Amino acid sequence: MRSDIIDHRLSSTGRLSPARLLSPTVVGGYLSRLWQTHQERRALAELEPRLLRDMGIDPVAAAHEIERPFWALSAHHDVAFRRLLDR
Repeated sequence: MRSDIIDHRLSSTGRLSPARLLSPTVVGGYLSRLWQTHQERRALAELEPRLLRDMGIDPVAAAHEIERPFWALSAHHDVAFRRLLDR
């Protein structure tokens, strides 16, 4: 029966259904990306400005990334998480 199946596709308003957003795959993926972002920011905070410049990272940009709120995924994790949502 079609009514028994939860439709995980985008609704007509362009938003994801609550069932999709709360699915274990999506929640687990988001929490995993949050943890990875946290670890990367912590490692970034430990680097000296000289080492950052050697890697081609502007120390001011690094400081900005470190100060972002914990729920804000880094750019590459945000892209990967959005791909997960599109599945």
